[in-house]
Amino acid sequence: MKSTELIKKFFYLFAFTIPLSSFASVRLLVVVVAASLITRDYRSIGLSFVRSWDVLLYIAVLLLGLAWTTDMPSGFRTLETYFSLLAMPIVIGRFGIITQKDLNNIFKSFGLGVIVACIVCLVNAFIVYSKTSDANAFFYYELTSVIGSHPTYMAYFLIYVITIGLYQLYYRETELPRPLIAVVLVFSFAMLMLTGGSTAFISLLLIFSFFILKFTLEDRSSNKQFVIVMVSLMIISLFIINTFDFWQTSETVKSDYWERSSLWEAALRANPNALFGVGTGDDKLALNDYYMKHGLEKFANENYNSHNQLLQVYLATGIIGLLALIIILAKPMYLALRNQSPIGILVFFPFVIYGMNEVFMGRYQGVVFFALLSQLYTSYYSSLQPSVSFKST
Repeated sequence: MKSTELIKKFFYLFAFTIPLSSFASVRLLVVVVAASLITRDYRSIGLSFVRSWDVLLYIAVLLLGLAWTTDMPSGFRTLETYFSLLAMPIVIGRFGIITQKDLNNIFKSFGLGVIVACIVCLVNAFIVYSKTSDANAFFYYELTSVIGSHPTYMAYFLIYVITIGLYQLYYRETELPRPLIAVVLVFSFAMLMLTGGSTAFISLLLIFSFFILKFTLEDRSSNKQFVIVMVSLMIISLFIINTFDFWQTSETVKSDYWERSSLWEAALRANPNALFGVGTGDDKLALNDYYMKHGLEKFANENYNSHNQLLQVYLATGIIGLLALIIILAKPMYLALRNQSPIGILVFFPFVIYGMNEVFMGRYQGVVFFALLSQLYTSYYSSLQPSVSFKST
């Protein structure tokens, strides 16, 4: 029992470091996995892997893709990136039954890490601005470069914090003071506007729509009214900011649309084998080869991926890989729907939306965040009896 509690504490620390440092978080994950295996509670770990059959299927497809890849080192680096997908069932298996308290503790640790990471980014931006007078220090890559993070992944993290914060406040599922949660939500929203883009805009609109719809259908309370006021103000802010960006950068938007369309087409046409793809690790090589042969040298020089998770997987591992990815994406949402738990669907909205415009599993930060949420919610819902009423979790 004591060893399990110690593993949990290390896991909370690992969750805290995910937004702050890939270097620290991956090493903490290795430590937690090693500690979980040393305890030899193989029965719980085995049960966790049974529940995570979708993960094993996806990893099997990646391993199969090594059979026909021409760039074996790149293939193994891809597998290394997906280490957390295998690590999560091992660690979560040591938790035994995942409870609501476990989910809340992990969210608090991760959320605190996101807030600390944002503060570090802002402090660095002010320092850079004081020296250079360059306002770009407060936006996108320049803002998050100090912690070695891509702004897309920081946007994932912030949307998750906003979603959970609104949900817990709406259903009174937290002991934290309402003013504190409100401050965190406003700060997270402001940071998201600095790091996010049109994809974050769409993701937030879907999440906000859920709360507005629920508010019109349910009995109203002061907490629910407070959340709706916050959501309404955020929606107004979103449209104001989006309108400003549209008029100021319309040519950039048009250029970005053309580029992404070309990238998606390239990913489709660069795949000579629809069923099996080009092989694990060969997707970048295949794309760059296509770029050079079709006058897209700019994309090749920048080493662009397809900017679409589904197409990137299709290119690497074909239809079988695409089906495996869809399963691993859909499974926790299906379990949430089966248990009539809306939060388990809401937290995966950004992955679905971002998956249309970004390769969110192209780096460790994206894979580990998805693996964390996917396996936590899969384990949690798998231990519950299917619900017959629409209620909060």
